[in-house]
Amino acid sequence: MDRLLANVMKSLTMTSTLGAASTTVLGLVSALVMWLGGHRVLANTWSVGDYFSYNMFLAFMIAPVFQIVNIGTQLTEALPAWTAPARSCQSQKRTRAPAAR
Repeated sequence: MDRLLANVMKSLTMTSTLGAASTTVLGLVSALVMWLGGHRVLANTWSVGDYFSYNMFLAFMIAPVFQIVNIGTQLTEALPAWTAPARSCQSQKRTRAPAAR
């Protein structure tokens, strides 16, 4: 039981870490794009349409990366659940006493 609890805690910790990291990266990239784009628009090197199209381009480039991260967290959550029945069957076989005759 302790191994299962440790596995679940490890899985939840990894899921939380990946979620926090991806959210932080998304926030930093968004802030950087807004800051750089705003300066370019104010300096008249980009139009508002250029800024908008660049923003959409980055969104389409970053979205698959976050989908991959989400798949990784889903796998991290699913793996212990997938292996639990096999471990349960193995432990039942070991703990079962031989039948009395």
